[in-house]
Amino acid sequence: MAIQRLNYFTGQFLREDDFKLEQDYHLSMRRKHNKSAHTPGIVYGLEVVAGASQVIVKAGMAIDNDGREIVLETDAMVAINATHANAYVVIALEEKKTDKAVDPDPIKLETRWTETALPAVVVDLPAGAVGLAQVAAVAGNGAVTLKSDYRRIDSAPVVGGDLTVGRDLTVKGNLEVHGQTTLIEADQMRGNVVLGDDDTDTVTVAGSILTGHSSGQLRIDSPVTMTGNLAVQGNVVLGDADADTVTVEGSVVTGHTSGKLKIGSPVDVVGDIAVSGSVDGRDVSADGSKLDGHVASTSNPHLTTAAQVDTQGGVDRLVTQINAGSGVIAAARLDGAIARETRFNIATGHGHDGADSKKISPSDLAGVSGDVTATNLNVLTAGPTSNAAALHTHPFAPADRSVTLAKLDPITRSRLLRVPLLAQIFNPPMAVSLAYLPGGMAFDGTHFWVANTVSNENAVLKIDPTTNLVVTIVAVDSTPFGLAFGGGYLWVANWGSNSVSKIDVATNSVVARISVGSQPNALAVSGAFLWVANYFGDSVSKIDMAKEAVVAKVAVESNPAGLAVVGSFLWAANSGSDSVSKIDMATNTVVAIVSVGSQPRGLAAATGTFLWVANNNSGTVSKVDVGANIVVATVPVASNYPSALAVIGSFLWVGGNQVQKVDTNTNTVVATVPAPVGFWGAAMPSVSGFLWVAGSSQVTKIDLAANTVAATLLAGESRGMAFDGLYMWVAVYGSARVLQVDIDTGQVVRTVMVGTRPHSVVYNGKHVFVTNFGSNSVSKIDPLTGSVLATIPVGANPAGIAYDPFYQTLWVANSGDGTVSVFYEHATSLAGTFSVGSNPQGVACESNYVWITNTGDNTVSKLGAWADGPLYGTIPVGAAPQAIVFDYSNMWVANTGANSLSKIATDSTATTSVALPAGALPARMCFNGTHLLVQCTNGQGYRVDIYTNTVLPMLLPSTGSHTGLLVFDGVSIWQAGNGTLLKAPV
Repeated sequence: MAIQRLNYFTGQFLREDDFKLEQDYHLSMRRKHNKSAHTPGIVYGLEVVAGASQVIVKAGMAIDNDGREIVLETDAMVAINATHANAYVVIALEEKKTDKAVDPDPIKLETRWTETALPAVVVDLPAGAVGLAQVAAVAGNGAVTLKSDYRRIDSAPVVGGDLTVGRDLTVKGNLEVHGQTTLIEADQMRGNVVLGDDDTDTVTVAGSILTGHSSGQLRIDSPVTMTGNLAVQGNVVLGDADADTVTVEGSVVTGHTSGKLKIGSPVDVVGDIAVSGSVDGRDVSADGSKLDGHVASTSNPHLTTAAQVDTQGGVDRLVTQINAGSGVIAAARLDGAIARETRFNIATGHGHDGADSKKISPSDLAGVSGDVTATNLNVLTAGPTSNAAALHTHPFAPADRSVTLAKLDPITRSRLLRVPLLAQIFNPPMAVSLAYLPGGMAFDGTHFWVANTVSNENAVLKIDPTTNLVVTIVAVDSTPFGLAFGGGYLWVANWGSNSVSKIDVATNSVVARISVGSQPNALAVSGAFLWVANYFGDSVSKIDMAKEAVVAKVAVESNPAGLAVVGSFLWAANSGSDSVSKIDMATNTVVAIVSVGSQPRGLAAATGTFLWVANNNSGTVSKVDVGANIVVATVPVASNYPSALAVIGSFLWVGGNQVQKVDTNTNTVVATVPAPVGFWGAAMPSVSGFLWVAGSSQVTKIDLAANTVAATLLAGESRGMAFDGLYMWVAVYGSARVLQVDIDTGQVVRTVMVGTRPHSVVYNGKHVFVTNFGSNSVSKIDPLTGSVLATIPVGANPAGIAYDPFYQTLWVANSGDGTVSVFYEHATSLAGTFSVGSNPQGVACESNYVWITNTGDNTVSKLGAWADGPLYGTIPVGAAPQAIVFDYSNMWVANTGANSLSKIATDSTATTSVALPAGALPARMCFNGTHLLVQCTNGQGYRVDIYTNTVLPMLLPSTGSHTGLLVFDGVSIWQAGNGTLLKAPV
């Protein structure tokens, strides 16, 4: 259809359509030009500045996908709340008719089209909007953080064909080239040149790279990673100062005609030197002269001939002493730095370290070896040792590195060997939380209830305070926060759905749902009424619990976040106004407002005299006289961000990043307990001498008399975990989270969001890999930062995962399609996919081979461990094989459908069946260096000698789960399951 515009002439009669055509022509042509010649995005301005519970969009202009200009003439504010994490700040154009005609016009239709730029925050980017920024997080105090890596798209000219520039071209902003760039006869590029703007970009130079620097050297000031070969014809200088460090992660190989690596300068080695071949020591001396010119000397044991050194005998010994007379090695011992974690007690043979290490009791050790003599062991323990000949050593790690017993220093990541050889005293069993808990808790007289706020896990969990285990989970509305028990029912404030759920605690079911104000978060019960704090509604709702209806709403100051009943009055903590409101519950009116510290959250009172207020942003607690309505004391607490309070007897308990005990008579802190409490400060109930507090990732049970942690626990099923040498990484199945747990304190130190239903975990020495059963992918995590570096697509319903250090490959059992996927540790895509048996579950690697248990057809597949390794065989085993573990020379398979283990020699396909007692169906296994430890579905544990196949009963931690692996950290055994992560001695 042809494009038309109006042709004017004198005497022409113009109608409505003519004027509309005039406007449409210019609008459509300008927008067609914008759409064809420019990319959608920002023309100028429109910067986004983060603030408190808001962002400011600066004035500017953008072009949308339809070529329409969006002009924001003045700065605009966009409100941000806690639900907006990962949301986008956008701007869009609104066009509407405005300005109705007035008298005497009889029609009175709109006389104008008004174009308005509308900034907004949205979860997904609409097609007609222009993205400006992305929200990274919203803190509890409202502070907004924007993602630094979200790149706004700037509008730029579009050239469909070749672009020829006949004169100088100056680009003051960014220049993006989406096709190939060819520079012909380009003499020079002045200023800084950036090639590639993303970690995945590839820059290829087909010719030579020459330097024009005045020094004659090519200067590279950033780290260089090369996956291919580097050939250098001239001299190479690595580092230019004494303080420079040169790190080589691979092998250094010489191409010299002598076949030797020649180093012409002195070498200063502060770590260990491992030599697998022979050592020519003719040019090595202790005093500057050559070793082969020396003879044995009684005054200097280093004056030893090479021939005498060659007569030392023995292999793999740690040499620390040379006989002064003969010049041969007199004894071998472990260096103190290596044995630093081995501890003994003078009296018992257990306990502490250092100078008091005198005696080892052999009763906890097994095996006999002539490698350890009484003399050598006395050197190690600095004292006489009982029955030293009965002690035995075993390798801490096989040559193929399939067992790692290393502990990594968190700063340098250097390895400190954990020594599982000698007996130690262990901490009591410890349970660690697997849920995400902001702090909402309540006690119904029999059980504790805790809110779990993860978006796809909106539920409350019911805990038996005697066993410390979750007995049921009840789904509620979005983002449950505050809990309260009253009228025989549990009440739940659902922040994300502006509602309150009523739960029958006998049937564990939701029986009613009541709509309230905006973002309800705290609850309080008084008589027949339930009071609800509406955080963004600046109000408190009053619910008749019998009628299940809101009967009144009381306006308070900004952002009520805590409630407490004192006598006939309700007190509300207004976190946005730094005050507390006193409400007469009979008249539903505010009768007093008392100023307190910054951002008050939790409230507590045990008598009708004083109210205690936790000032979250001040690090203080205010003591309010409820009769005079004044603050009579302010108590500083070392607990950062105090949020929850409980008054028990003459003591006030304050929860923040730790729990503190305050004497209410002296207003002083008298004890501190290392237990985190949720930021929003829900109640801290107590029963039978214990205080229960909920943190962001765990629930802690505190002994009120001893002021110590009695248990750390809570919920979320796990089917896999891995030890990185310092932390345990636990996948929480049914969520999208992986927890990083400190093995010494049991505290969850980080939560990493991955794909849905994370299943199994493996650590390869650098990164943590997690199979996402529900997302058909593997997440690669940096253990230092907790960031997800890559997401690798694999087959259907990936379950088990294993790492082969020899070929540096990861193997994944895809239970949903009968395949196994493989990729290299540095890759972001698969190197291959191979068919195996039915329902593959467990995976284990040993040097050249990978082994997969096929649960559906009772077999184990053996493949080559390289990317296109062939299938070497399918080995029949017992019923329903799942877990598979490698010792030094055999694969062990847990036949979950039978009372047996299958032992497969790795150098063949020969299988030995090891029977377990009747009713003992093996589910979880691990290898501790000497024995196979087996956890069965009936809760019984067994210890299996890997050489004699002897099966002995032993006590292992049990979570009641029948999937996944046990994990040995070099000292203790860990198991995750239905509700807890347990740590216990072997």
